[in-house]
Amino acid sequence: MSFIIEIPHILFIVYAVILGALGNVTYRAERRLPIKPISVRVLWGFFAVAIYLSVLQNYLKITELNLLNAFPIFLIGFSSELIAKKVPLIIEKWSERVKGGNNEKK
Repeated sequence: MSFIIEIPHILFIVYAVILGALGNVTYRAERRLPIKPISVRVLWGFFAVAIYLSVLQNYLKITELNLLNAFPIFLIGFSSELIAKKVPLIIEKWSERVKGGNNEKK
């Protein structure tokens, strides 16, 4: 496995992180929430890029990075906080279903 990062890939990742961070900032501005820690917004941008690239590579089998296809990163960045709030609730409900009810009869 070779780990080669070329300049266009670095520029795409930087551009995508900016898009993801702007999506998150847009989400917070739309809901009139504070936007103070910009480092956290950049981390949400990295989160959006990670989800986008993993979907491209694992499910769609696309290995090229294309700037025209980068708009979903903005949408993922926009919904990243909503995703982060809903995932623990979904996992909790799923684990309760898997665990099942109490089978002891009284």
